[in-house]
Parts: sequence; C-alpha cells; structure tokens
Amino acid sequence: MSAPPADAEPGAPSLRSLLAADAGVPAPQQAPPPAVVPLPEDLAPPPPPTTFEPQWSGLGAALPSDVALLCVTSTSTGQGPALSLNWHHDGISASAPQEPLAPELATRGLSLASVIKEAAATPENGTRWQDAYYEMMNRWSAQDQLHRWLGDLTGAEEPRLIVWDNTAHEIPWELVYHDPPRGQAGWLGALMPVIRWTSVHDGELVGRLPSRGNASDGGLLMVEDESLRAKAEIFQTYLAEPSFTKLDNLLHRLDQPTGPLGLVIIRCHGHYAPEAQRFELGGLNLNRVTGFRMKALRDSGVPVLMNACSSGCTIQDPKSVGRPVRSFVELFLRKGAGAVIAVAGVVGVEHSEEFAARLLEDAGGTATNLAVALRDHRRHYARRAGEPSGGGADGRREDDFELFFAAFLYLYYGHPDSTVRMRRNDEGAA
Repeated sequence: MSAPPADAEPGAPSLRSLLAADAGVPAPQQAPPPAVVPLPEDLAPPPPPTTFEPQWSGLGAALPSDVALLCVTSTSTGQGPALSLNWHHDGISASAPQEPLAPELATRGLSLASVIKEAAATPENGTRWQDAYYEMMNRWSAQDQLHRWLGDLTGAEEPRLIVWDNTAHEIPWELVYHDPPRGQAGWLGALMPVIRWTSVHDGELVGRLPSRGNASDGGLLMVEDESLRAKAEIFQTYLAEPSFTKLDNLLHRLDQPTGPLGLVIIRCHGHYAPEAQRFELGGLNLNRVTGFRMKALRDSGVPVLMNACSSGCTIQDPKSVGRPVRSFVELFLRKGAGAVIAVAGVVGVEHSEEFAARLLEDAGGTATNLAVALRDHRRHYARRAGEPSGGGADGRREDDFELFFAAFLYLYYGHPDSTVRMRRNDEGAA
C-alpha cells in the first residue's frame, strides 16, 4: 500500500485502519457528554472526512466519475451494534459513522440467506415470497444518507458501485431498493453492476483493491458433484480437461501448471456453519481448504465460480486470533483467483445450472464483463417480479418472487473491469 499523502492530517486514520476486518469486540465508549441544547449553528452537518483518499485503495489518483466506493465496517454505540459507512464518489468523500442495527438483526439477521430461509419455512402463507419481496423493498428506505449518495451515483452515465464490506452481517447491498424523487427506481443490483470486495489477508491485498482488471481467456476447469451433474451440454463444450467429481481432486490439480483457463467452476454442495471446522464446501471445511496452495490461480488469475450453496457466506471465527471475518471467497482471492462469484445462501439446482450455463454462453468467444453479467442476470428476474405495467392484471406468481431472490444470491468479488472469454475445446483450449 502506498504511503498517505505528505499533507495528510496528523494522526488521521489510514484506509487500512478504516477497512481492517472486524475484530468482533465493541469499540470502547467514552462517557456521554453533558446534554446541551443545540444552537442553530450546531445543527449544520460536520464536513466530510478528508482522509479517505482513493489512491490509498490502489485505484489510482481518482475513481472514474461513474464508479463509487462504499466501505462498510462494524462499530457499536451505547445502544448496541452499528455500521460505519464511508463513501467516495466523484472526488468527494463522506461518512455515516454510526448507523444503528437492531441487536436481533446483527447476527446474520440481515442476510439474504435468512430471508430465504424464513420465506421457505412458512408454507401456510400463500404469498410468503411476495411478502418477503415487499419487506425487503422497505428495509433500507429510512437510510436517507445512503440514498442521497446513491442518487448522486445514479446520475452518472454508466454507474457502478464497489462495496467493500468487512463485516460478518452478510448485508445484501444488491437488494437495497432505491426510489428517488426523479430518475429510475429499482433494486441496486439490477440498476447497476455491484462489485464486492473484502480485506484479503495475503500481505499484498490486505488494505487495497486490485489495481486493474483481469482478462481471462481459455477453457473450463470444473468439479461437478455426481448428484449435481448438469444436463446442459454447454459445459462439455468448454472443458479443457475432464471434470472432477471431488473438490480435493480439483484443488490438487490447481497445485500444478495448467493451460490457458477462462474459468474454474466449483459445482458441489455447500454447508453453512458458524465455525470454520463445520463450514464446508464440497465436503471440505474452511480450515482444510486453506491447506491447498492452488498455485495455478496465482499464475493465471483465473476467476472462480463457486456455484454451491452458502459459498458466499461469512463467519467470524472465535478460534482465530482477533476473530477475523473469514469466508471461502476471501480464501480463493488470497490464493490468487482474479475474481470470485459465490452464492450467499441456499440456491436451487436448476437455477444454479441455468446461471452457469448462461455465463458460459455469454462468454463463448466474446470477452464478457463479469460484474455486468451478474447485473443482467438479476435484472432479468427483477423484471419478472416487478409491478405489472399499464395497470393490467397482476400475473406474477410466487415462483417469480422465489426466483428473484435466487438471482440476487449471486455475488461478484473482483475488479469492475474484469472479463472472461471462453474457448471451446476444439479451439485448442484442451
């Protein structure tokens, strides 16, 4: 990470301190000052911070005017857990330092996985998915500062949002519903590409974003659980090598040099648990996967699609020093993946196959922007679940709302400009 500018405020917090992974320990609280009646001049909002500079995050002297960066960390107030939001867009920095969270929501209660689990567990309610849809639409409506920031961003020609979230709350930022007085309303992840990032503990990326996008170009390397074998033939079209049936076999293969790769797909079962030794992907827990070097990822920077339930979830491991936020996403980025697409909850087998097949089809012979591909996937299902136009009959079914949530389970971690181009195995990808 580059040093802060010479003219930075003495004692100002660095980006590293702002973005350090949560330690899970509430910040010490000072005694509240004596209550005073504010004078009119005291009601003016404080000036935005001047220490949150984009070059500190490895993005160059300035973010492009159509890209905003939202950094999210956990904090606490006298009333309980809270969020600290830092925003940078078009050369202007701002912050919302203590946005309170209800204690019952602080432990995964905000996650999309929890919303889906609750909706799926109430079969007596014939509109359970639709109810969840409208509940989510109103969840962030009172976050006025956030919506003011988003209003500035959506005025850009091709807006993009990077969310650097170091918390374990699993907040579905793609499902913030933005309804401005003027302009287009909609779900954030369908309005624009939403790019995720997290602190990566590899000594190089721990306090910075990738400096440039990755352009992968080649064949497909894949593990496919026998119980999830895809019906679509498109997977066979791009295989650089025969697919594996066990995750450990694929991970051992990634320890060796490979030919040009466009994508690695992990299509297996995932199991969420709050402890690393029980949080599993393909039958391997998070601690065991750490033991694979996967040198081919760092050599090629190939993106990884973890097309498995809960592969995008996070834990705050009490057995790790400092209680860092851990995940399979952070692990594969640390091992060298140029980007990661993961699933933030339980997804249906058919939908997961459709998503992967559509991505391969779009990227077949054409460089496809990964963040844009996910936006288009969400947008397709958001339109199906949206209000009927022209005041006509409401033909939406519960399936439309269920598939809407499934589409928003997919999260993209990487650079805004990373692309993938798939080569058929008869083009020399094998």
